[in-house]
Amino acid sequence: MENARNGTAAIFFLLGCAIATWGALIPFVKIHTAISDGQLGYLLLCLGLGALFSLPLAGSMANRFGCRAVITTGVIITAIAVPFLATLSSAILLGGSLLIVGASVGAIDAAMNIQSVIVEKRAQRPLISGFHALYSIGGAAGSAGLALVFSKSFSPLTAGMMASALLLLILAIFWKDLLPDKGEPGSAAGIAIPKGMVWILSIICCIAFLAEGAVLDWGGVFLTSIRKLPPEQAGWGYAGYATMMTTGRLFGNKIIAKLGNVKTVFLGSLLAMAGYLAVIFIPYTPATFIGYALIGLGCADIVPVVYSVAGRQNVMPSHLAISAVTTIGYMGVLAGPIAIGFIANVVGLKISFFLIAALLAGVAVFSKKMAVQ
Repeated sequence: MENARNGTAAIFFLLGCAIATWGALIPFVKIHTAISDGQLGYLLLCLGLGALFSLPLAGSMANRFGCRAVITTGVIITAIAVPFLATLSSAILLGGSLLIVGASVGAIDAAMNIQSVIVEKRAQRPLISGFHALYSIGGAAGSAGLALVFSKSFSPLTAGMMASALLLLILAIFWKDLLPDKGEPGSAAGIAIPKGMVWILSIICCIAFLAEGAVLDWGGVFLTSIRKLPPEQAGWGYAGYATMMTTGRLFGNKIIAKLGNVKTVFLGSLLAMAGYLAVIFIPYTPATFIGYALIGLGCADIVPVVYSVAGRQNVMPSHLAISAVTTIGYMGVLAGPIAIGFIANVVGLKISFFLIAALLAGVAVFSKKMAVQ
């Protein structure tokens, strides 16, 4: 069991590194393809659309072939494709490549969360929050590593190949620790469509991802446009948010074991809501920074609990439930920033943030539905 736990943690770390690698390559992609900000936005959407395509199917794939096979295939495809993304000069080819990478990343995401649920069930204690902390740490390590590589004047292709070599090395070391299980005996196959309480879990996941993504995409804009902070200082808001989220997840297993699923989500959603209200209504920059930190801490363990409950409910097979939850959650990631921008353009960014706070209040209300025997 310890080996399976280590393998799961390694894949969460790996995916964080992979996403960070792509993030570090984006500026080079924009320069190499000579595209506008708007065109870049459409290309970035391709990554999410690829993930949305694979996520509803990933549960059935993991059930039929095992988590190990799905994760291995996804990592190999990602490792092969990522280094060349910054070298493509055709926007059409780049868009097609991003669809493929997005599909492979989505498959890894779903399969590793399915594995995390299986490992947690067998261990009979909370583990998923710690796995998600490793994803955050992997993202930070990947970003820092690529920044160091670029500071040594390596080309984007070389940097991407170094990152891919690391991904393949991690996979090779921990491959034997990934679960070969082919799902629950007699469990169903098919496209993941939420049923019953899985709809509630999916919506909670979507709101949590929306609340998280709003800080990433619009937190800096709020600081510069509303609080009039210089752009070079705006990044500290997200830094505080990310630090508290990672901290919350590192201690999340103990928190969940102490409070239980329902109280963890209830208190976490209220804490995140309080963070948004502080950002909106307290007109001082330090309060805004504190608000972002509260949002990170409050949201930290909501999604891990959602995955844990999705794996334990009895309304639908766990592999399909996790795929469904992840798919709806990704919709919050993709559609959320666009919706926030549209609302902000009409009535202002404060109102957009207030609506997110209201949605978090709804999460608190429905958290009692997450009780699973």
